[in-house]
Amino acid sequence: PPQKERKFIVFQGCLLELFKVCRTCLAPCRNTIVVQGTQVKITSTCAQNHVERWWSQPQVSGKAAGNILICAGILFSGAPVATTLRLLKSINVATVSERTFHYYQQAYLLPAVKQVYKRHNSELLEGLQAKTIDLAGDGRCDSPGFSAKYCTYSFHEASTKKVIHIEQVQVGESDEVPSSNAMEKVAFVRGLTKLKKEDFTIGSFISDRHPGVEHHMRTEERGIKHYFDTWHIDKGLKKKLQAASRKSESRELQVWVQPVTNHLYYCAALGNGNGPLLVSIWLSLLNHVVDKHDGHDGPYSECLHQPLSDRAWLTEGTPAYNKLRSILSSPRLLKDIRHLSPGSQTSSVEAFNSVLIGFASKSRAFTPEGMEARTLVAALHYNENVGREQATTREGVQRFMVVTSKARKGHSTARPIPSKATFEYRDELMAEVMTCLEKWPTLREALEANASQHLPPMCARYPRPPKSDLIAARRSRFSSHAGSSQDQS
Repeated sequence: PPQKERKFIVFQGCLLELFKVCRTCLAPCRNTIVVQGTQVKITSTCAQNHVERWWSQPQVSGKAAGNILICAGILFSGAPVATTLRLLKSINVATVSERTFHYYQQAYLLPAVKQVYKRHNSELLEGLQAKTIDLAGDGRCDSPGFSAKYCTYSFHEASTKKVIHIEQVQVGESDEVPSSNAMEKVAFVRGLTKLKKEDFTIGSFISDRHPGVEHHMRTEERGIKHYFDTWHIDKGLKKKLQAASRKSESRELQVWVQPVTNHLYYCAALGNGNGPLLVSIWLSLLNHVVDKHDGHDGPYSECLHQPLSDRAWLTEGTPAYNKLRSILSSPRLLKDIRHLSPGSQTSSVEAFNSVLIGFASKSRAFTPEGMEARTLVAALHYNENVGREQATTREGVQRFMVVTSKARKGHSTARPIPSKATFEYRDELMAEVMTCLEKWPTLREALEANASQHLPPMCARYPRPPKSDLIAARRSRFSSHAGSSQDQS
């Protein structure tokens, strides 16, 4: 198949050396070159009127294979379209236009991605039939700040850490989504509603502390246990502790920032989802920091650790202790502590969002079709490579890399190095593209069969004055400024 053949960059001068003379009579030839995207057609005619026609690429349903393959390669590798084409043009390599890419993406590439993702997702869901599963989920907007256009909410099965459902929402697509702030909850509710129709039972759901998601789970999904990801709580807690420790009256808290965050994970592991026990373990820290290790309130009456050596204990009633007490016993934090996840977390969701940035950068704008296609390809890549074994040396020793944290003042840890990523899904995607080309031989047929079902651009809702009026207004505005400045001079 064309996608498996090796390809080379051939210079025009070297190529025309092959067409200098006629292969029939060896007479000199006159060559005509026609370039179509990445394809070149050469018609060679000699003095004896012997004509030879040569194509640089095989044809697939009447289309140059290289044109469709380079478009597929850009999408399936997550490369930026404009940057890739600009790279090729900068060294004068013939290539397709951006318009051609978007035509092929709509007509052939997106249907191929959807079909392959559907097959893989069906296999995942079949493996979960008649089981009780734990889900983890989080939303990811396509740009930072409050100007996002899309929100992608991904649901992961906690034990396998694989993506089992993706929901994409666009601002303005319905009255439910008037602004970017509303997208995450709407995407979550739609996705959860679809997953509840599958042949498995959702036992619990782990998420961050998004208010809309928390409210929906508390009021509409009472049968599903809702847990909060420990890392998200830890992140907010650590910021408050670090800010407090920088003040002169509470510098003693600096040595307690890391122990307090460690205690949060200890609570999650020992509490096992029991709200009163979690709160009791958490508040025992207020006694622990003043070297008091028994007589705690609630079911956790005493610390379980061994006797400790002298530490930089706090003194009850001091500004540092009072500040720590106000942070640890705040009503909002205690409410969240009750929902700490005892086991699985949303780390797999964060890992997927990190992968997705490589396929759909937040610094670039995408059409709805482009965003959907790149998200699904990212999910295929992530699901294929999640849970890779640790890389080893030739001697069989496991490999690690040293990671130094700037936020923790140069604290270093050893992180396992996973084995190399695989890309078998790309071969399947390329094969599916060829199937789509056979199914819809002409571009018109393909575009009609796969017409866009997404919303038009967001600015399309506003009336647009004629271009000539805008040009006239601009000229009159600048000419009036120029005239006034000349009068003053």
